[in-house]
Amino acid sequence: FAASSAAQVQPAELLHLAEPSFGERRMGSIYATPLTIGVFVTPDGAAANGVLVAHGGGSFGYSLYLAEGRPCFAIRDRGSLFAIHSPGALPAGSESHLAVTLAADGVLQLFLGGALVATGPGRVLGLHPQEGFAIGRDPGDPVGEYSAPNPLSGQLRELRVRKGERDARRIPGSALKRRTVCDGRFVGASP
Repeated sequence: FAASSAAQVQPAELLHLAEPSFGERRMGSIYATPLTIGVFVTPDGAAANGVLVAHGGGSFGYSLYLAEGRPCFAIRDRGSLFAIHSPGALPAGSESHLAVTLAADGVLQLFLGGALVATGPGRVLGLHPQEGFAIGRDPGDPVGEYSAPNPLSGQLRELRVRKGERDARRIPGSALKRRTVCDGRFVGASP
């Protein structure tokens, strides 16, 4: 499946959770496909750590996580790691909107409040991840540069995962109703 074929995939919402409970879920295939993720996060502390979302493991997958308060986006393809990091930490106790994209040409982008803060090389996944999609932790083999399960120290709201390329700045932002729905602890798995 060539990257040029992946570029023709139409955007389709794979997952939209206004109230994302931490746990594992099933996801549609993201093999050789561009991807966009958007979420509001409120870190508990200035150096908060933890996985916001992870899908896959050390061979194939992606993860959006915090490392000492800094948002990071990682892709694993055939075991190779591609990662980008925000230059600064998120403000403790304040809600921020994060969005990341994996483009058809493999370029990774990380947006904070609609502003591009990091970009780097990557590639679309050569296989669909074998490990499940998880929110608030990475229970299996870690995708990113952290030790599993790396539970999130913070809160999430309005998680959206889309198949296909999308301008991450156009994912709904501050116009959404503010509501806290996760408090950083595992509350159960959903089908």
